[in-house]
Amino acid sequence: SPLMTSLGDAFKLISVEVNLSNNKIIIQDCIVEVNIVIESCFPKEIVCTQATISVEEIKDGKRQSDGQRVASGDTQHNSKSSNEEQKPTNPALVRLHMMEHLDYKQDKSLGSASIISKNPKQFLRRTDSHGKYRKISNLPKGDFSSVLSIENIKLQPGRNEFTLKAKAQDKGLYRLGQLSLLLEGNLEFLSSTISPRVSYEVMREPSTVTLNKGEKDLLAGLEQEMVLTVSAGSYTIAQNTCLKLRTSRGLQMQVKTSEEPLVRELEVPLPQSEPFQTLSILLRVLAELPPQKDSSTIEHKVTLQCPWTTEEKTITLHFQPPLMSSFRLHTAHTRKFVQIVIVGLNVQMLELREPSLVLTTNQDVKLASLSPTKGQKITTYREKHEIYDLEVGCVEDLSSIKTEFTVHYSPVVNLSNNISDKHIQIYRCNFDITDYKTLFVVKSRVEPMKGSEFCRAGTMCHLQLHVQRVNASSHNSLMYEVLADQTMWAVCGRTAGVISLESVDKQNVTLDVMPLIGGFLPLPLVRLSKYIPADQKASRDTNRKPELSSHASSHPRLEPFSPGQVYNSSKAQQVHVLPSSSASD
Repeated sequence: SPLMTSLGDAFKLISVEVNLSNNKIIIQDCIVEVNIVIESCFPKEIVCTQATISVEEIKDGKRQSDGQRVASGDTQHNSKSSNEEQKPTNPALVRLHMMEHLDYKQDKSLGSASIISKNPKQFLRRTDSHGKYRKISNLPKGDFSSVLSIENIKLQPGRNEFTLKAKAQDKGLYRLGQLSLLLEGNLEFLSSTISPRVSYEVMREPSTVTLNKGEKDLLAGLEQEMVLTVSAGSYTIAQNTCLKLRTSRGLQMQVKTSEEPLVRELEVPLPQSEPFQTLSILLRVLAELPPQKDSSTIEHKVTLQCPWTTEEKTITLHFQPPLMSSFRLHTAHTRKFVQIVIVGLNVQMLELREPSLVLTTNQDVKLASLSPTKGQKITTYREKHEIYDLEVGCVEDLSSIKTEFTVHYSPVVNLSNNISDKHIQIYRCNFDITDYKTLFVVKSRVEPMKGSEFCRAGTMCHLQLHVQRVNASSHNSLMYEVLADQTMWAVCGRTAGVISLESVDKQNVTLDVMPLIGGFLPLPLVRLSKYIPADQKASRDTNRKPELSSHASSHPRLEPFSPGQVYNSSKAQQVHVLPSSSASD
């Protein structure tokens, strides 16, 4: 064995520092580097056969408390020890551990107060009798089974710097012990335990798998690309390792380079990968577009099963609908028109072709398209309108008409290129058409009084109100209400009344009104409602939700008609009113 002596006999340890990367951590299986700066007292160059520094693992059960670590300078995050920190502490600056002492008299009153030290011998002993100047030549050598080392380095007189290296094996917290310099294999210089203690932590980076959408939004109903990114971490991925992907219902995927159809369960083979290598695999993804009537997102889940772990990872994906549709029923006297509005919700341009609205039930109803069949392109907030003429035969108004609207759509990438048939998708949406018959037609007009040829401001006129039943209805008692703009019209007498169509299909009502100003005045608005007399149950409407008011009541009440059941043919019409005679004079 070589002759051992103290490192301080020929060298001066300046600093010890662990070389950390930018992320301030050391990953398992990486190289740990410790920079050593020493000062050689030899008069000429010497060759150090081997320089090593011992490493010991800090077990959880042996870690000191926070107070002990602060007192001893041992901290988990202390990665550097310099010469300034290794200087002996000035005894005059050592913190004294004192405590308060109170001396009480026999009558329990305070006699004196003082402070005392628990260990007075530590501060009262003589400095020339406890071996301060005695050098210890036989330093005990610690455990050097785990070391960082370097071989065959040349040490010049004065300051020298070199780096010790080793491979980080296991995860844990480690600290440096003693530095050993072996010269010519016969003389070993050994330092005492490095203080303050220098430590570092070795961490294990697990393999990670992510599914990235890229820069564009994920759109339902369109085939898109996603990137499956596999980071090996501190592990080695063997050849023929497979990732298993399982999607929720309505979501399918496939490897981009594969010609196989899209599936819900997919095995992705991975090439061999070294630690800290990243793999990127392109996938084709298609999420079904449900019958979307709003812009709410569609959520899907992808479950990943990795061979290096038993736990499954679930990734949540949110797909935006590229379009949505809405429905509206329009009335022109007794004719009905169905309007379907398709709205684009994304910057991705779509081409719409072959729109169709068909019946899903066997009813005596016909739908005729009134829109052009040529394809139209839509993008964000652009609309496409489809109009259908609804011809209702002998179908009762109590049953709803169930329809399905379909349209072919495809993404437009290049306006000059034709779209492939494999990229064409079908959008479907169901609509229920209710209250599709006009029951009553209301017509009103303003006429001058007898003896007058024109309507004049400030002069009484007649408001002729005509109510006609055009289709069978169980509502025979109706209430009309005249809603006039008080700045233009003054209704003289009653503004509301009840009429009965039980025995006739048409009723006429004459009201007195007075125009207040001259000009072209819009006719007063007439509103028609169902009138439910007292002690009579309300009508049972299968298309309305049951209400508490459907039971008999001691008071009459009103129920509104659904839009389209009452057609006001005089709505938005105007009458020419001359100025008053005084104003004309």
